[in-house]
Amino acid sequence: MEQLAGRVAVVTGGGDGIGRALSLTLAAEGMDLVIADVRLERASAVAEEARTLGRRALPVAVDVGDRASVEALADAAYAEFGAVQVLCNNAGVVGVSPLTAVEDANWRWLIQVNLWGVVYGLQTFLPRMLDAGQEGHVVNTASSAGLYPGGSGRQGAYVASKYAVVGMTEALAAELEGSPIGATVLCPTATRTDIFHNAFVGRPDTYGGPRPSRGTLADFEARGDVLPEMMDPMLLARRVVRAIRERRRYVVGDTSEVRANVRDRLQRILDDCDWNEE
Repeated sequence: MEQLAGRVAVVTGGGDGIGRALSLTLAAEGMDLVIADVRLERASAVAEEARTLGRRALPVAVDVGDRASVEALADAAYAEFGAVQVLCNNAGVVGVSPLTAVEDANWRWLIQVNLWGVVYGLQTFLPRMLDAGQEGHVVNTASSAGLYPGGSGRQGAYVASKYAVVGMTEALAAELEGSPIGATVLCPTATRTDIFHNAFVGRPDTYGGPRPSRGTLADFEARGDVLPEMMDPMLLARRVVRAIRERRRYVVGDTSEVRANVRDRLQRILDDCDWNEE
């Protein structure tokens, strides 16, 4: 999809972190935006930033885990702009617990947002995008944890949800071969976002309610805590733009880390499987 200027993008989870970076980077490419977030004030703030770049931007409150809410988002997008060419299913949450300790409510929250949020986005927007017959692209945000599980042993439920998004996007890209619409899965490594803080304070009552957080990234930095090196989300967003233009299926974070871990995982499969056909 070479032509981005003058087109329309929808970004869920667009109120901060990677979603904000995607929104502003696409705006800088000349795209108008529908910025969706569970908190309208965050979406509105990013929409105002996009307007300073000379683009139209519509903020919308949405719960991606609720089909009716996503359908209302699509209706608002098409009512405002008449078309959507780029869909970024970016909203996501994280959980940190050993698999033996993950509560049912937390399982449901992770799967509802991380997996069903992508499903609802595809089911609601993609048929309209295909019917329009225009060039377009879908970007589904997974995680490097959707390519290899890592060694912490404390994110199994999150890993499960992100593996599903990776596999679904790979299948989608194959289904879209021959169509004017491409599909990319975004697999960040550690990135400068507040996803962990948001996961603690933002869990709805229906999934067990908020929990105390140790603070935001800014809080950690103000205390002088030592933090791991994290990627700038704007760098990821620029890679996503290239992937949209070049119809690439994957975007990753720390490329050397991902390459090594993917290679190790595939080698373990080759080494540990009994390939004897008897």
